[in-house]
Amino acid sequence: MFQIGSFSKTFIAMGIAKLVDEGRMNWTDTVKTHLPWFKLYDKYAEQHTTLADLLAMNSVFGDHEGDVPFMIGVFETEREMVQRLADLPTSRRLRPGYAYSNVNYAILGQVLEAATNQTWEAYLNQTIWQPLGMTSTVGRVASLPTHQLAQLSSGHLFCKHHVAGPFNLVNDSSIYMTTDNSYIAAGSIITSIADISKFSAFLLRKGRGIFSSNSRVVADMLTGHSISTSLGGPGSPVYMYDDVRARSGNVWGVGYGFDLVGPAMFGHRYFDKGGDTITFKTRNGWVPQRELGVVVVANAQRMGGDAAAGTAVDRVAAYVLGLFMNEPVEGLDARLQRALDIVHARRASVPPTPVCDVHVFQGVPMEKDVGNQPTSLDGVRDVVGTYVAPFYGRVTVTWQDEKLTMQYGQYAGRLLATETKGVYTWAARTFLADAPVEWSSTNHSRVIEFAGATFVSE
Repeated sequence: MFQIGSFSKTFIAMGIAKLVDEGRMNWTDTVKTHLPWFKLYDKYAEQHTTLADLLAMNSVFGDHEGDVPFMIGVFETEREMVQRLADLPTSRRLRPGYAYSNVNYAILGQVLEAATNQTWEAYLNQTIWQPLGMTSTVGRVASLPTHQLAQLSSGHLFCKHHVAGPFNLVNDSSIYMTTDNSYIAAGSIITSIADISKFSAFLLRKGRGIFSSNSRVVADMLTGHSISTSLGGPGSPVYMYDDVRARSGNVWGVGYGFDLVGPAMFGHRYFDKGGDTITFKTRNGWVPQRELGVVVVANAQRMGGDAAAGTAVDRVAAYVLGLFMNEPVEGLDARLQRALDIVHARRASVPPTPVCDVHVFQGVPMEKDVGNQPTSLDGVRDVVGTYVAPFYGRVTVTWQDEKLTMQYGQYAGRLLATETKGVYTWAARTFLADAPVEWSSTNHSRVIEFAGATFVSE
């Protein structure tokens, strides 16, 4: 059993589709139709954002905007996070085009809960998972029955020949996607290989068995509703098919709950939805005309090292699809090599990064390689204090026991000076541990730049 990350979004979209099929809502309903309390910073968008806008990643929310506060524990629940969206300053206009947003699906999860008067997990279990016989699928780790815990894969990180792990999803907080390891509509679902196979068959038969006989909702989901020029990149199974990408101009349709839809496999209609967590990766692809679906899941993620190694799962999915479509092995090998060559060439054009993090892969404490640690309050007096950012919450910096410490959300850790004045490293056991903390001051305020937000001293 694996945590499938953003492949969870497909199930959330399928839940909305079920309600559309039953006539209880429409794709083009505004969010406020179903969540009267829904508020946004942009008041026009608040009134006019539709379910379709969220499903097709065509909302006011930018790429991964707003992810950090929920993951770090600023908000206790998804509902609280959605209720606070009026505090999140957005800069995109309504329907500006594709941008990948987990917030979109957090909102959709709340729409499902409001419409059905139950958690989105309970609703999906009742209407999708149980009818399909998906008895090993749950919405979060805590929902796993005791007898299935032994089947849960442990996660890993790798860099060249180094491997960190195993990390247990049940009790290793360093790989939790939220501090309480709870529901994330955009990414917390856990499922098994057997259950994914059942769901794949359901997709290929266009929803028969769950939706009404004349329903078009699955066809609607697999239609391009916005466009993207990024989905065919190295992190996509279709990246290996460079001639197909060239013919398309690398412009792809985006479906409801699916990343890429369109004639991407040798002229055949194709759709996919990837998923990533800190230590798990899911890649897939379906070709309905061939009644073909391939899903590849891995309990490891690359962290440093060879960039091509991080796309191995994507290449495996693409290669296997090609085999089942009777493409010559020689041609597949050549395509694979070209894709790897391009990834390596791109890697060579960017500034080098530390090859393998010694803190992760060799257990070296972060303090060991920091030569400019604050040793007295004199050097850090101005940094100490509480800083606030709308929606993102509070960052608190303290000096005690001759240590500079930063608290953000539910995490606290040493704040370690680097060789650059005003730039620190946060030594907390969290996915944000490498993110720089940049401190500066003016005549009027003190500021911390961190995790994509600007925190101003109170």
